[in-house]
Amino acid sequence: MSRYAIGDIHGCLKTLKSLLFDIIKIKKYDTIYFLGDYIDRGPRIKDTIDFFLDYKSKGWDFRFLMGNHEYMMINENNMYDLWIEYHGKTTLDSFKIKHYDQLDSKYKDFFESLDYFFKLEKFILVHASINTNSTFPMTNYDDMIWSRNYDVDLTVLGGRRLIVGHTPTPLERIKSSIDTNVIFLDGGCVYKDRFAMGNLCGLNIDTLELFTQKNID
Repeated sequence: MSRYAIGDIHGCLKTLKSLLFDIIKIKKYDTIYFLGDYIDRGPRIKDTIDFFLDYKSKGWDFRFLMGNHEYMMINENNMYDLWIEYHGKTTLDSFKIKHYDQLDSKYKDFFESLDYFFKLEKFILVHASINTNSTFPMTNYDDMIWSRNYDVDLTVLGGRRLIVGHTPTPLERIKSSIDTNVIFLDGGCVYKDRFAMGNLCGLNIDTLELFTQKNID
């Protein structure tokens, strides 16, 4: 059994499938942690969520974090303008709805059950970061989905390093982060026309082998 973390997908399902099945070659007994931001911006948003639900129903061990984009969506009543600014309309259009409350219950159940972090033996997986200066860092969910402060005190985290998405990062910096306190995995997959972006990244959590797939969506 192997464990993998996968960076921000943003509806790039073809790229995700290629990374999982052609590059990493995942097996059904592997555990796959997804770091959030499955929706918005990309071309196959609903198809991506349908893929997740289908594989979960077949017994694959897929585990999912909350990203800031999912958080904006499920809090649409208070964050609609911000979500639209962050390309929320692409998600609404993909599901052929006007507002989140029109979404089928199976999708709502998925989005509203997303975790804010996963604590493993050597790592904590989180979408954005953890504010180790706060009084209760492990319940500071706002920073977990929004923060770009990577000055973390590992003693607060029991010596665990962070594995994060959220911040689009050039591939060379991702590679160099693997030996640091914060491992970045958002290769800016959806930004395939931007310099040094357009990569979907996966990491073997146990061997720290990095896998990448250029955007093919």
